[in-house]
Amino acid sequence: MRFDDITAAVQAILLLGGLVMSIVELVRMYRADTAGTRLTFKWIVVYCVYCGCGIGLAVLWLDGPKPERVAIGATMALMAWILYGGVWLTRVVPKSEPLAAWLARVPGPAEATLAAIALVGFLLVYVG
Repeated sequence: MRFDDITAAVQAILLLGGLVMSIVELVRMYRADTAGTRLTFKWIVVYCVYCGCGIGLAVLWLDGPKPERVAIGATMALMAWILYGGVWLTRVVPKSEPLAAWLARVPGPAEATLAAIALVGFLLVYVG
C-alpha cells in the first residue's frame, strides 16, 4: 500500500467516525430540546451558504495559474472567513452552557484575530 492510500483510508475512517458521533449527539439533543435543535439546523444551513459564498470567492481568486502568494493569501482569507462564520454560529445557536467571555464579547479578540488574518490574506492576493 502506498502512503496516499493509507492516508485516504485514515481520513475516511476519521470522517465516518465523526459523522456517527455527530448523529448520536444530534439525536440526544433533539430528544432534549426539539425547538432548539430545529433552530440549530436552520443556523447550520445559513452557515453552509455562508461558507459556500466564501469558497466561491476563493475559486474566483484562484481561477487559472496564479503565483504562490495569491494561493496562500486566498487560503488565509478563506480560513478566516469560515472561522468567523463559525464564531457567529457558536454565538447564535442555543447552548446549554454560557460562552467563554472572550468569545461572547462583540467585537472581541476573535474578530480582531480573524480580521488580521483576513487582511494579510487580502494583501497577499491583491498587493504584490
